[in-house]
Amino acid sequence: MSYTYSCCVAADIETVRHPGDVVTLHWIVAPSSESAQAQPDEPVTLAASLNGPFSDVASLKSAPNGASALPAAAVKTTTWAGGAPISRIQIPSITLAGYYNLSFRVGSGGSSDGGASVIQVVAP
Repeated sequence: MSYTYSCCVAADIETVRHPGDVVTLHWIVAPSSESAQAQPDEPVTLAASLNGPFSDVASLKSAPNGASALPAAAVKTTTWAGGAPISRIQIPSITLAGYYNLSFRVGSGGSSDGGASVIQVVAP
């Protein structure tokens, strides 16, 4: 059986965060529509980062680069591994409140696919 990966469960995105929190991203693993024989076992890299802060969502969407980037360590897996991969992003205790662009990317076989969402960080 081979698998595809996408980011992330809704609760990972919808939770309001605070400085010092850890953002845990649970990657979604789904069986591939191709049989394992038709798709070779290939390395897959799962990447995510937060970029911000932005004062509102409109600012975030119009200017993709914020003051800081907070990357998660890349998760290495394969198209045959499946499992339940997780990425973690530590929000430093000195992080400013605001909206952060969560970008994520799945890379495999020389190509990649990704997307983005919004994470809100508020003062404790």
